Amino acid sequence: MSESPITYRYGRVEDDEAISELGARVFTSTFASLLPQNDLASYLSEAYSTTNIAADLRNPSVTFVVATVDNTLVAFLQLRRDTSAKCIDQMESKIQLQRLYVSEKCQGLGIGKHLLARAEREARDIGAKNIWLASWKPNHKAERIYESTGYVKAGEIAFALGGSTLEDWVMVKSI
Repeated sequence: MSESPITYRYGRVEDDEAISELGARVFTSTFASLLPQNDLASYLSEAYSTTNIAADLRNPSVTFVVATVDNTLVAFLQLRRDTSAKCIDQMESKIQLQRLYVSEKCQGLGIGKHLLARAEREARDIGAKNIWLASWKPNHKAERIYESTGYVKAGEIAFALGGSTLEDWVMVKSI
């Protein structure tokens, strides 16, 4: 990575292709070895299609913040209002950190921690009292990062991808 500064800004509709590509690439590098190829391909073609990402970028219930270096998108977060998991349905005033992805070449530079703090600030600014996320159970690195920043396990959720199911921790932080 270059020595250029990292810039953070809100995502824009014209970021749809870059977010789609980065999201699909990071998701694939994390989960490809665990899923049948057809389940992975089906999920990626829907969840990370430029059409769906552009729709989310236009959705007033969704907030994106992106990190760029030399005008190249290297990371993003996605917050979504009005979502829940069964184990936290009773919790009021919550928002989901739906995605936080950092390009492989930029991991370890503090971008993820900066975006995590930014997600919490954005959530507070819209009036949320709690932020929640789903973290894949075997991803102990992510789990340690979330726990070190105050997230606690509140339960479990199954994440279906075609015929496959991934087991996630539901983690919550009061903000």
